[in-house]
Amino acid sequence: MAHWLIVLALTTSCVDYQDAYAQAVSQNVPLVVLLGADWCVPCQKMKKYELPQVQELLDRVAFAYIDVDKHAKLARELAGEGGGLPQTIAFWKNEKGWVRSRLVGYQNAAQLTTAITSWIAESQKEREN
Repeated sequence: MAHWLIVLALTTSCVDYQDAYAQAVSQNVPLVVLLGADWCVPCQKMKKYELPQVQELLDRVAFAYIDVDKHAKLARELAGEGGGLPQTIAFWKNEKGWVRSRLVGYQNAAQLTTAITSWIAESQKEREN
C-alpha cells in the first residue's frame, strides 16, 4: 500500500493532499482525508459545522479535504472499495507499510473526536513498537 500512496501524492494536482501527505511523512502523524463534494449536503455540513469543533485535533494530524468531482481518480484510490459520501479516511505507517481506517457517512464532532483520537493513539503506538 505504501507505494500507491506515494505515487498518488506525486501525480495528483490536489495541492492540499500533496501538502498533507508530505506533512504526514515528515512528521510521522496520521493523514486524515475528508472526501466530499459541493453538491453533498452532509459533506458541506461536516466542513462548516463539525470540522471547526475538532480543529485542535486536526492540528495534530495532516488533514486534507478532497472534492471527489475535482479529483475523482485520487478519491477513488483513497476510498478503496467505495462507499457513500462523506468519507473520513485515515492513513498511518506501521512496520509493514500504511494502515487505513475509514468512516462512511456524516460524522458529528463527538464521533470525529473519538475517531481522530483513536487514529493518533494507534499511530503513536506503532511508532513506539
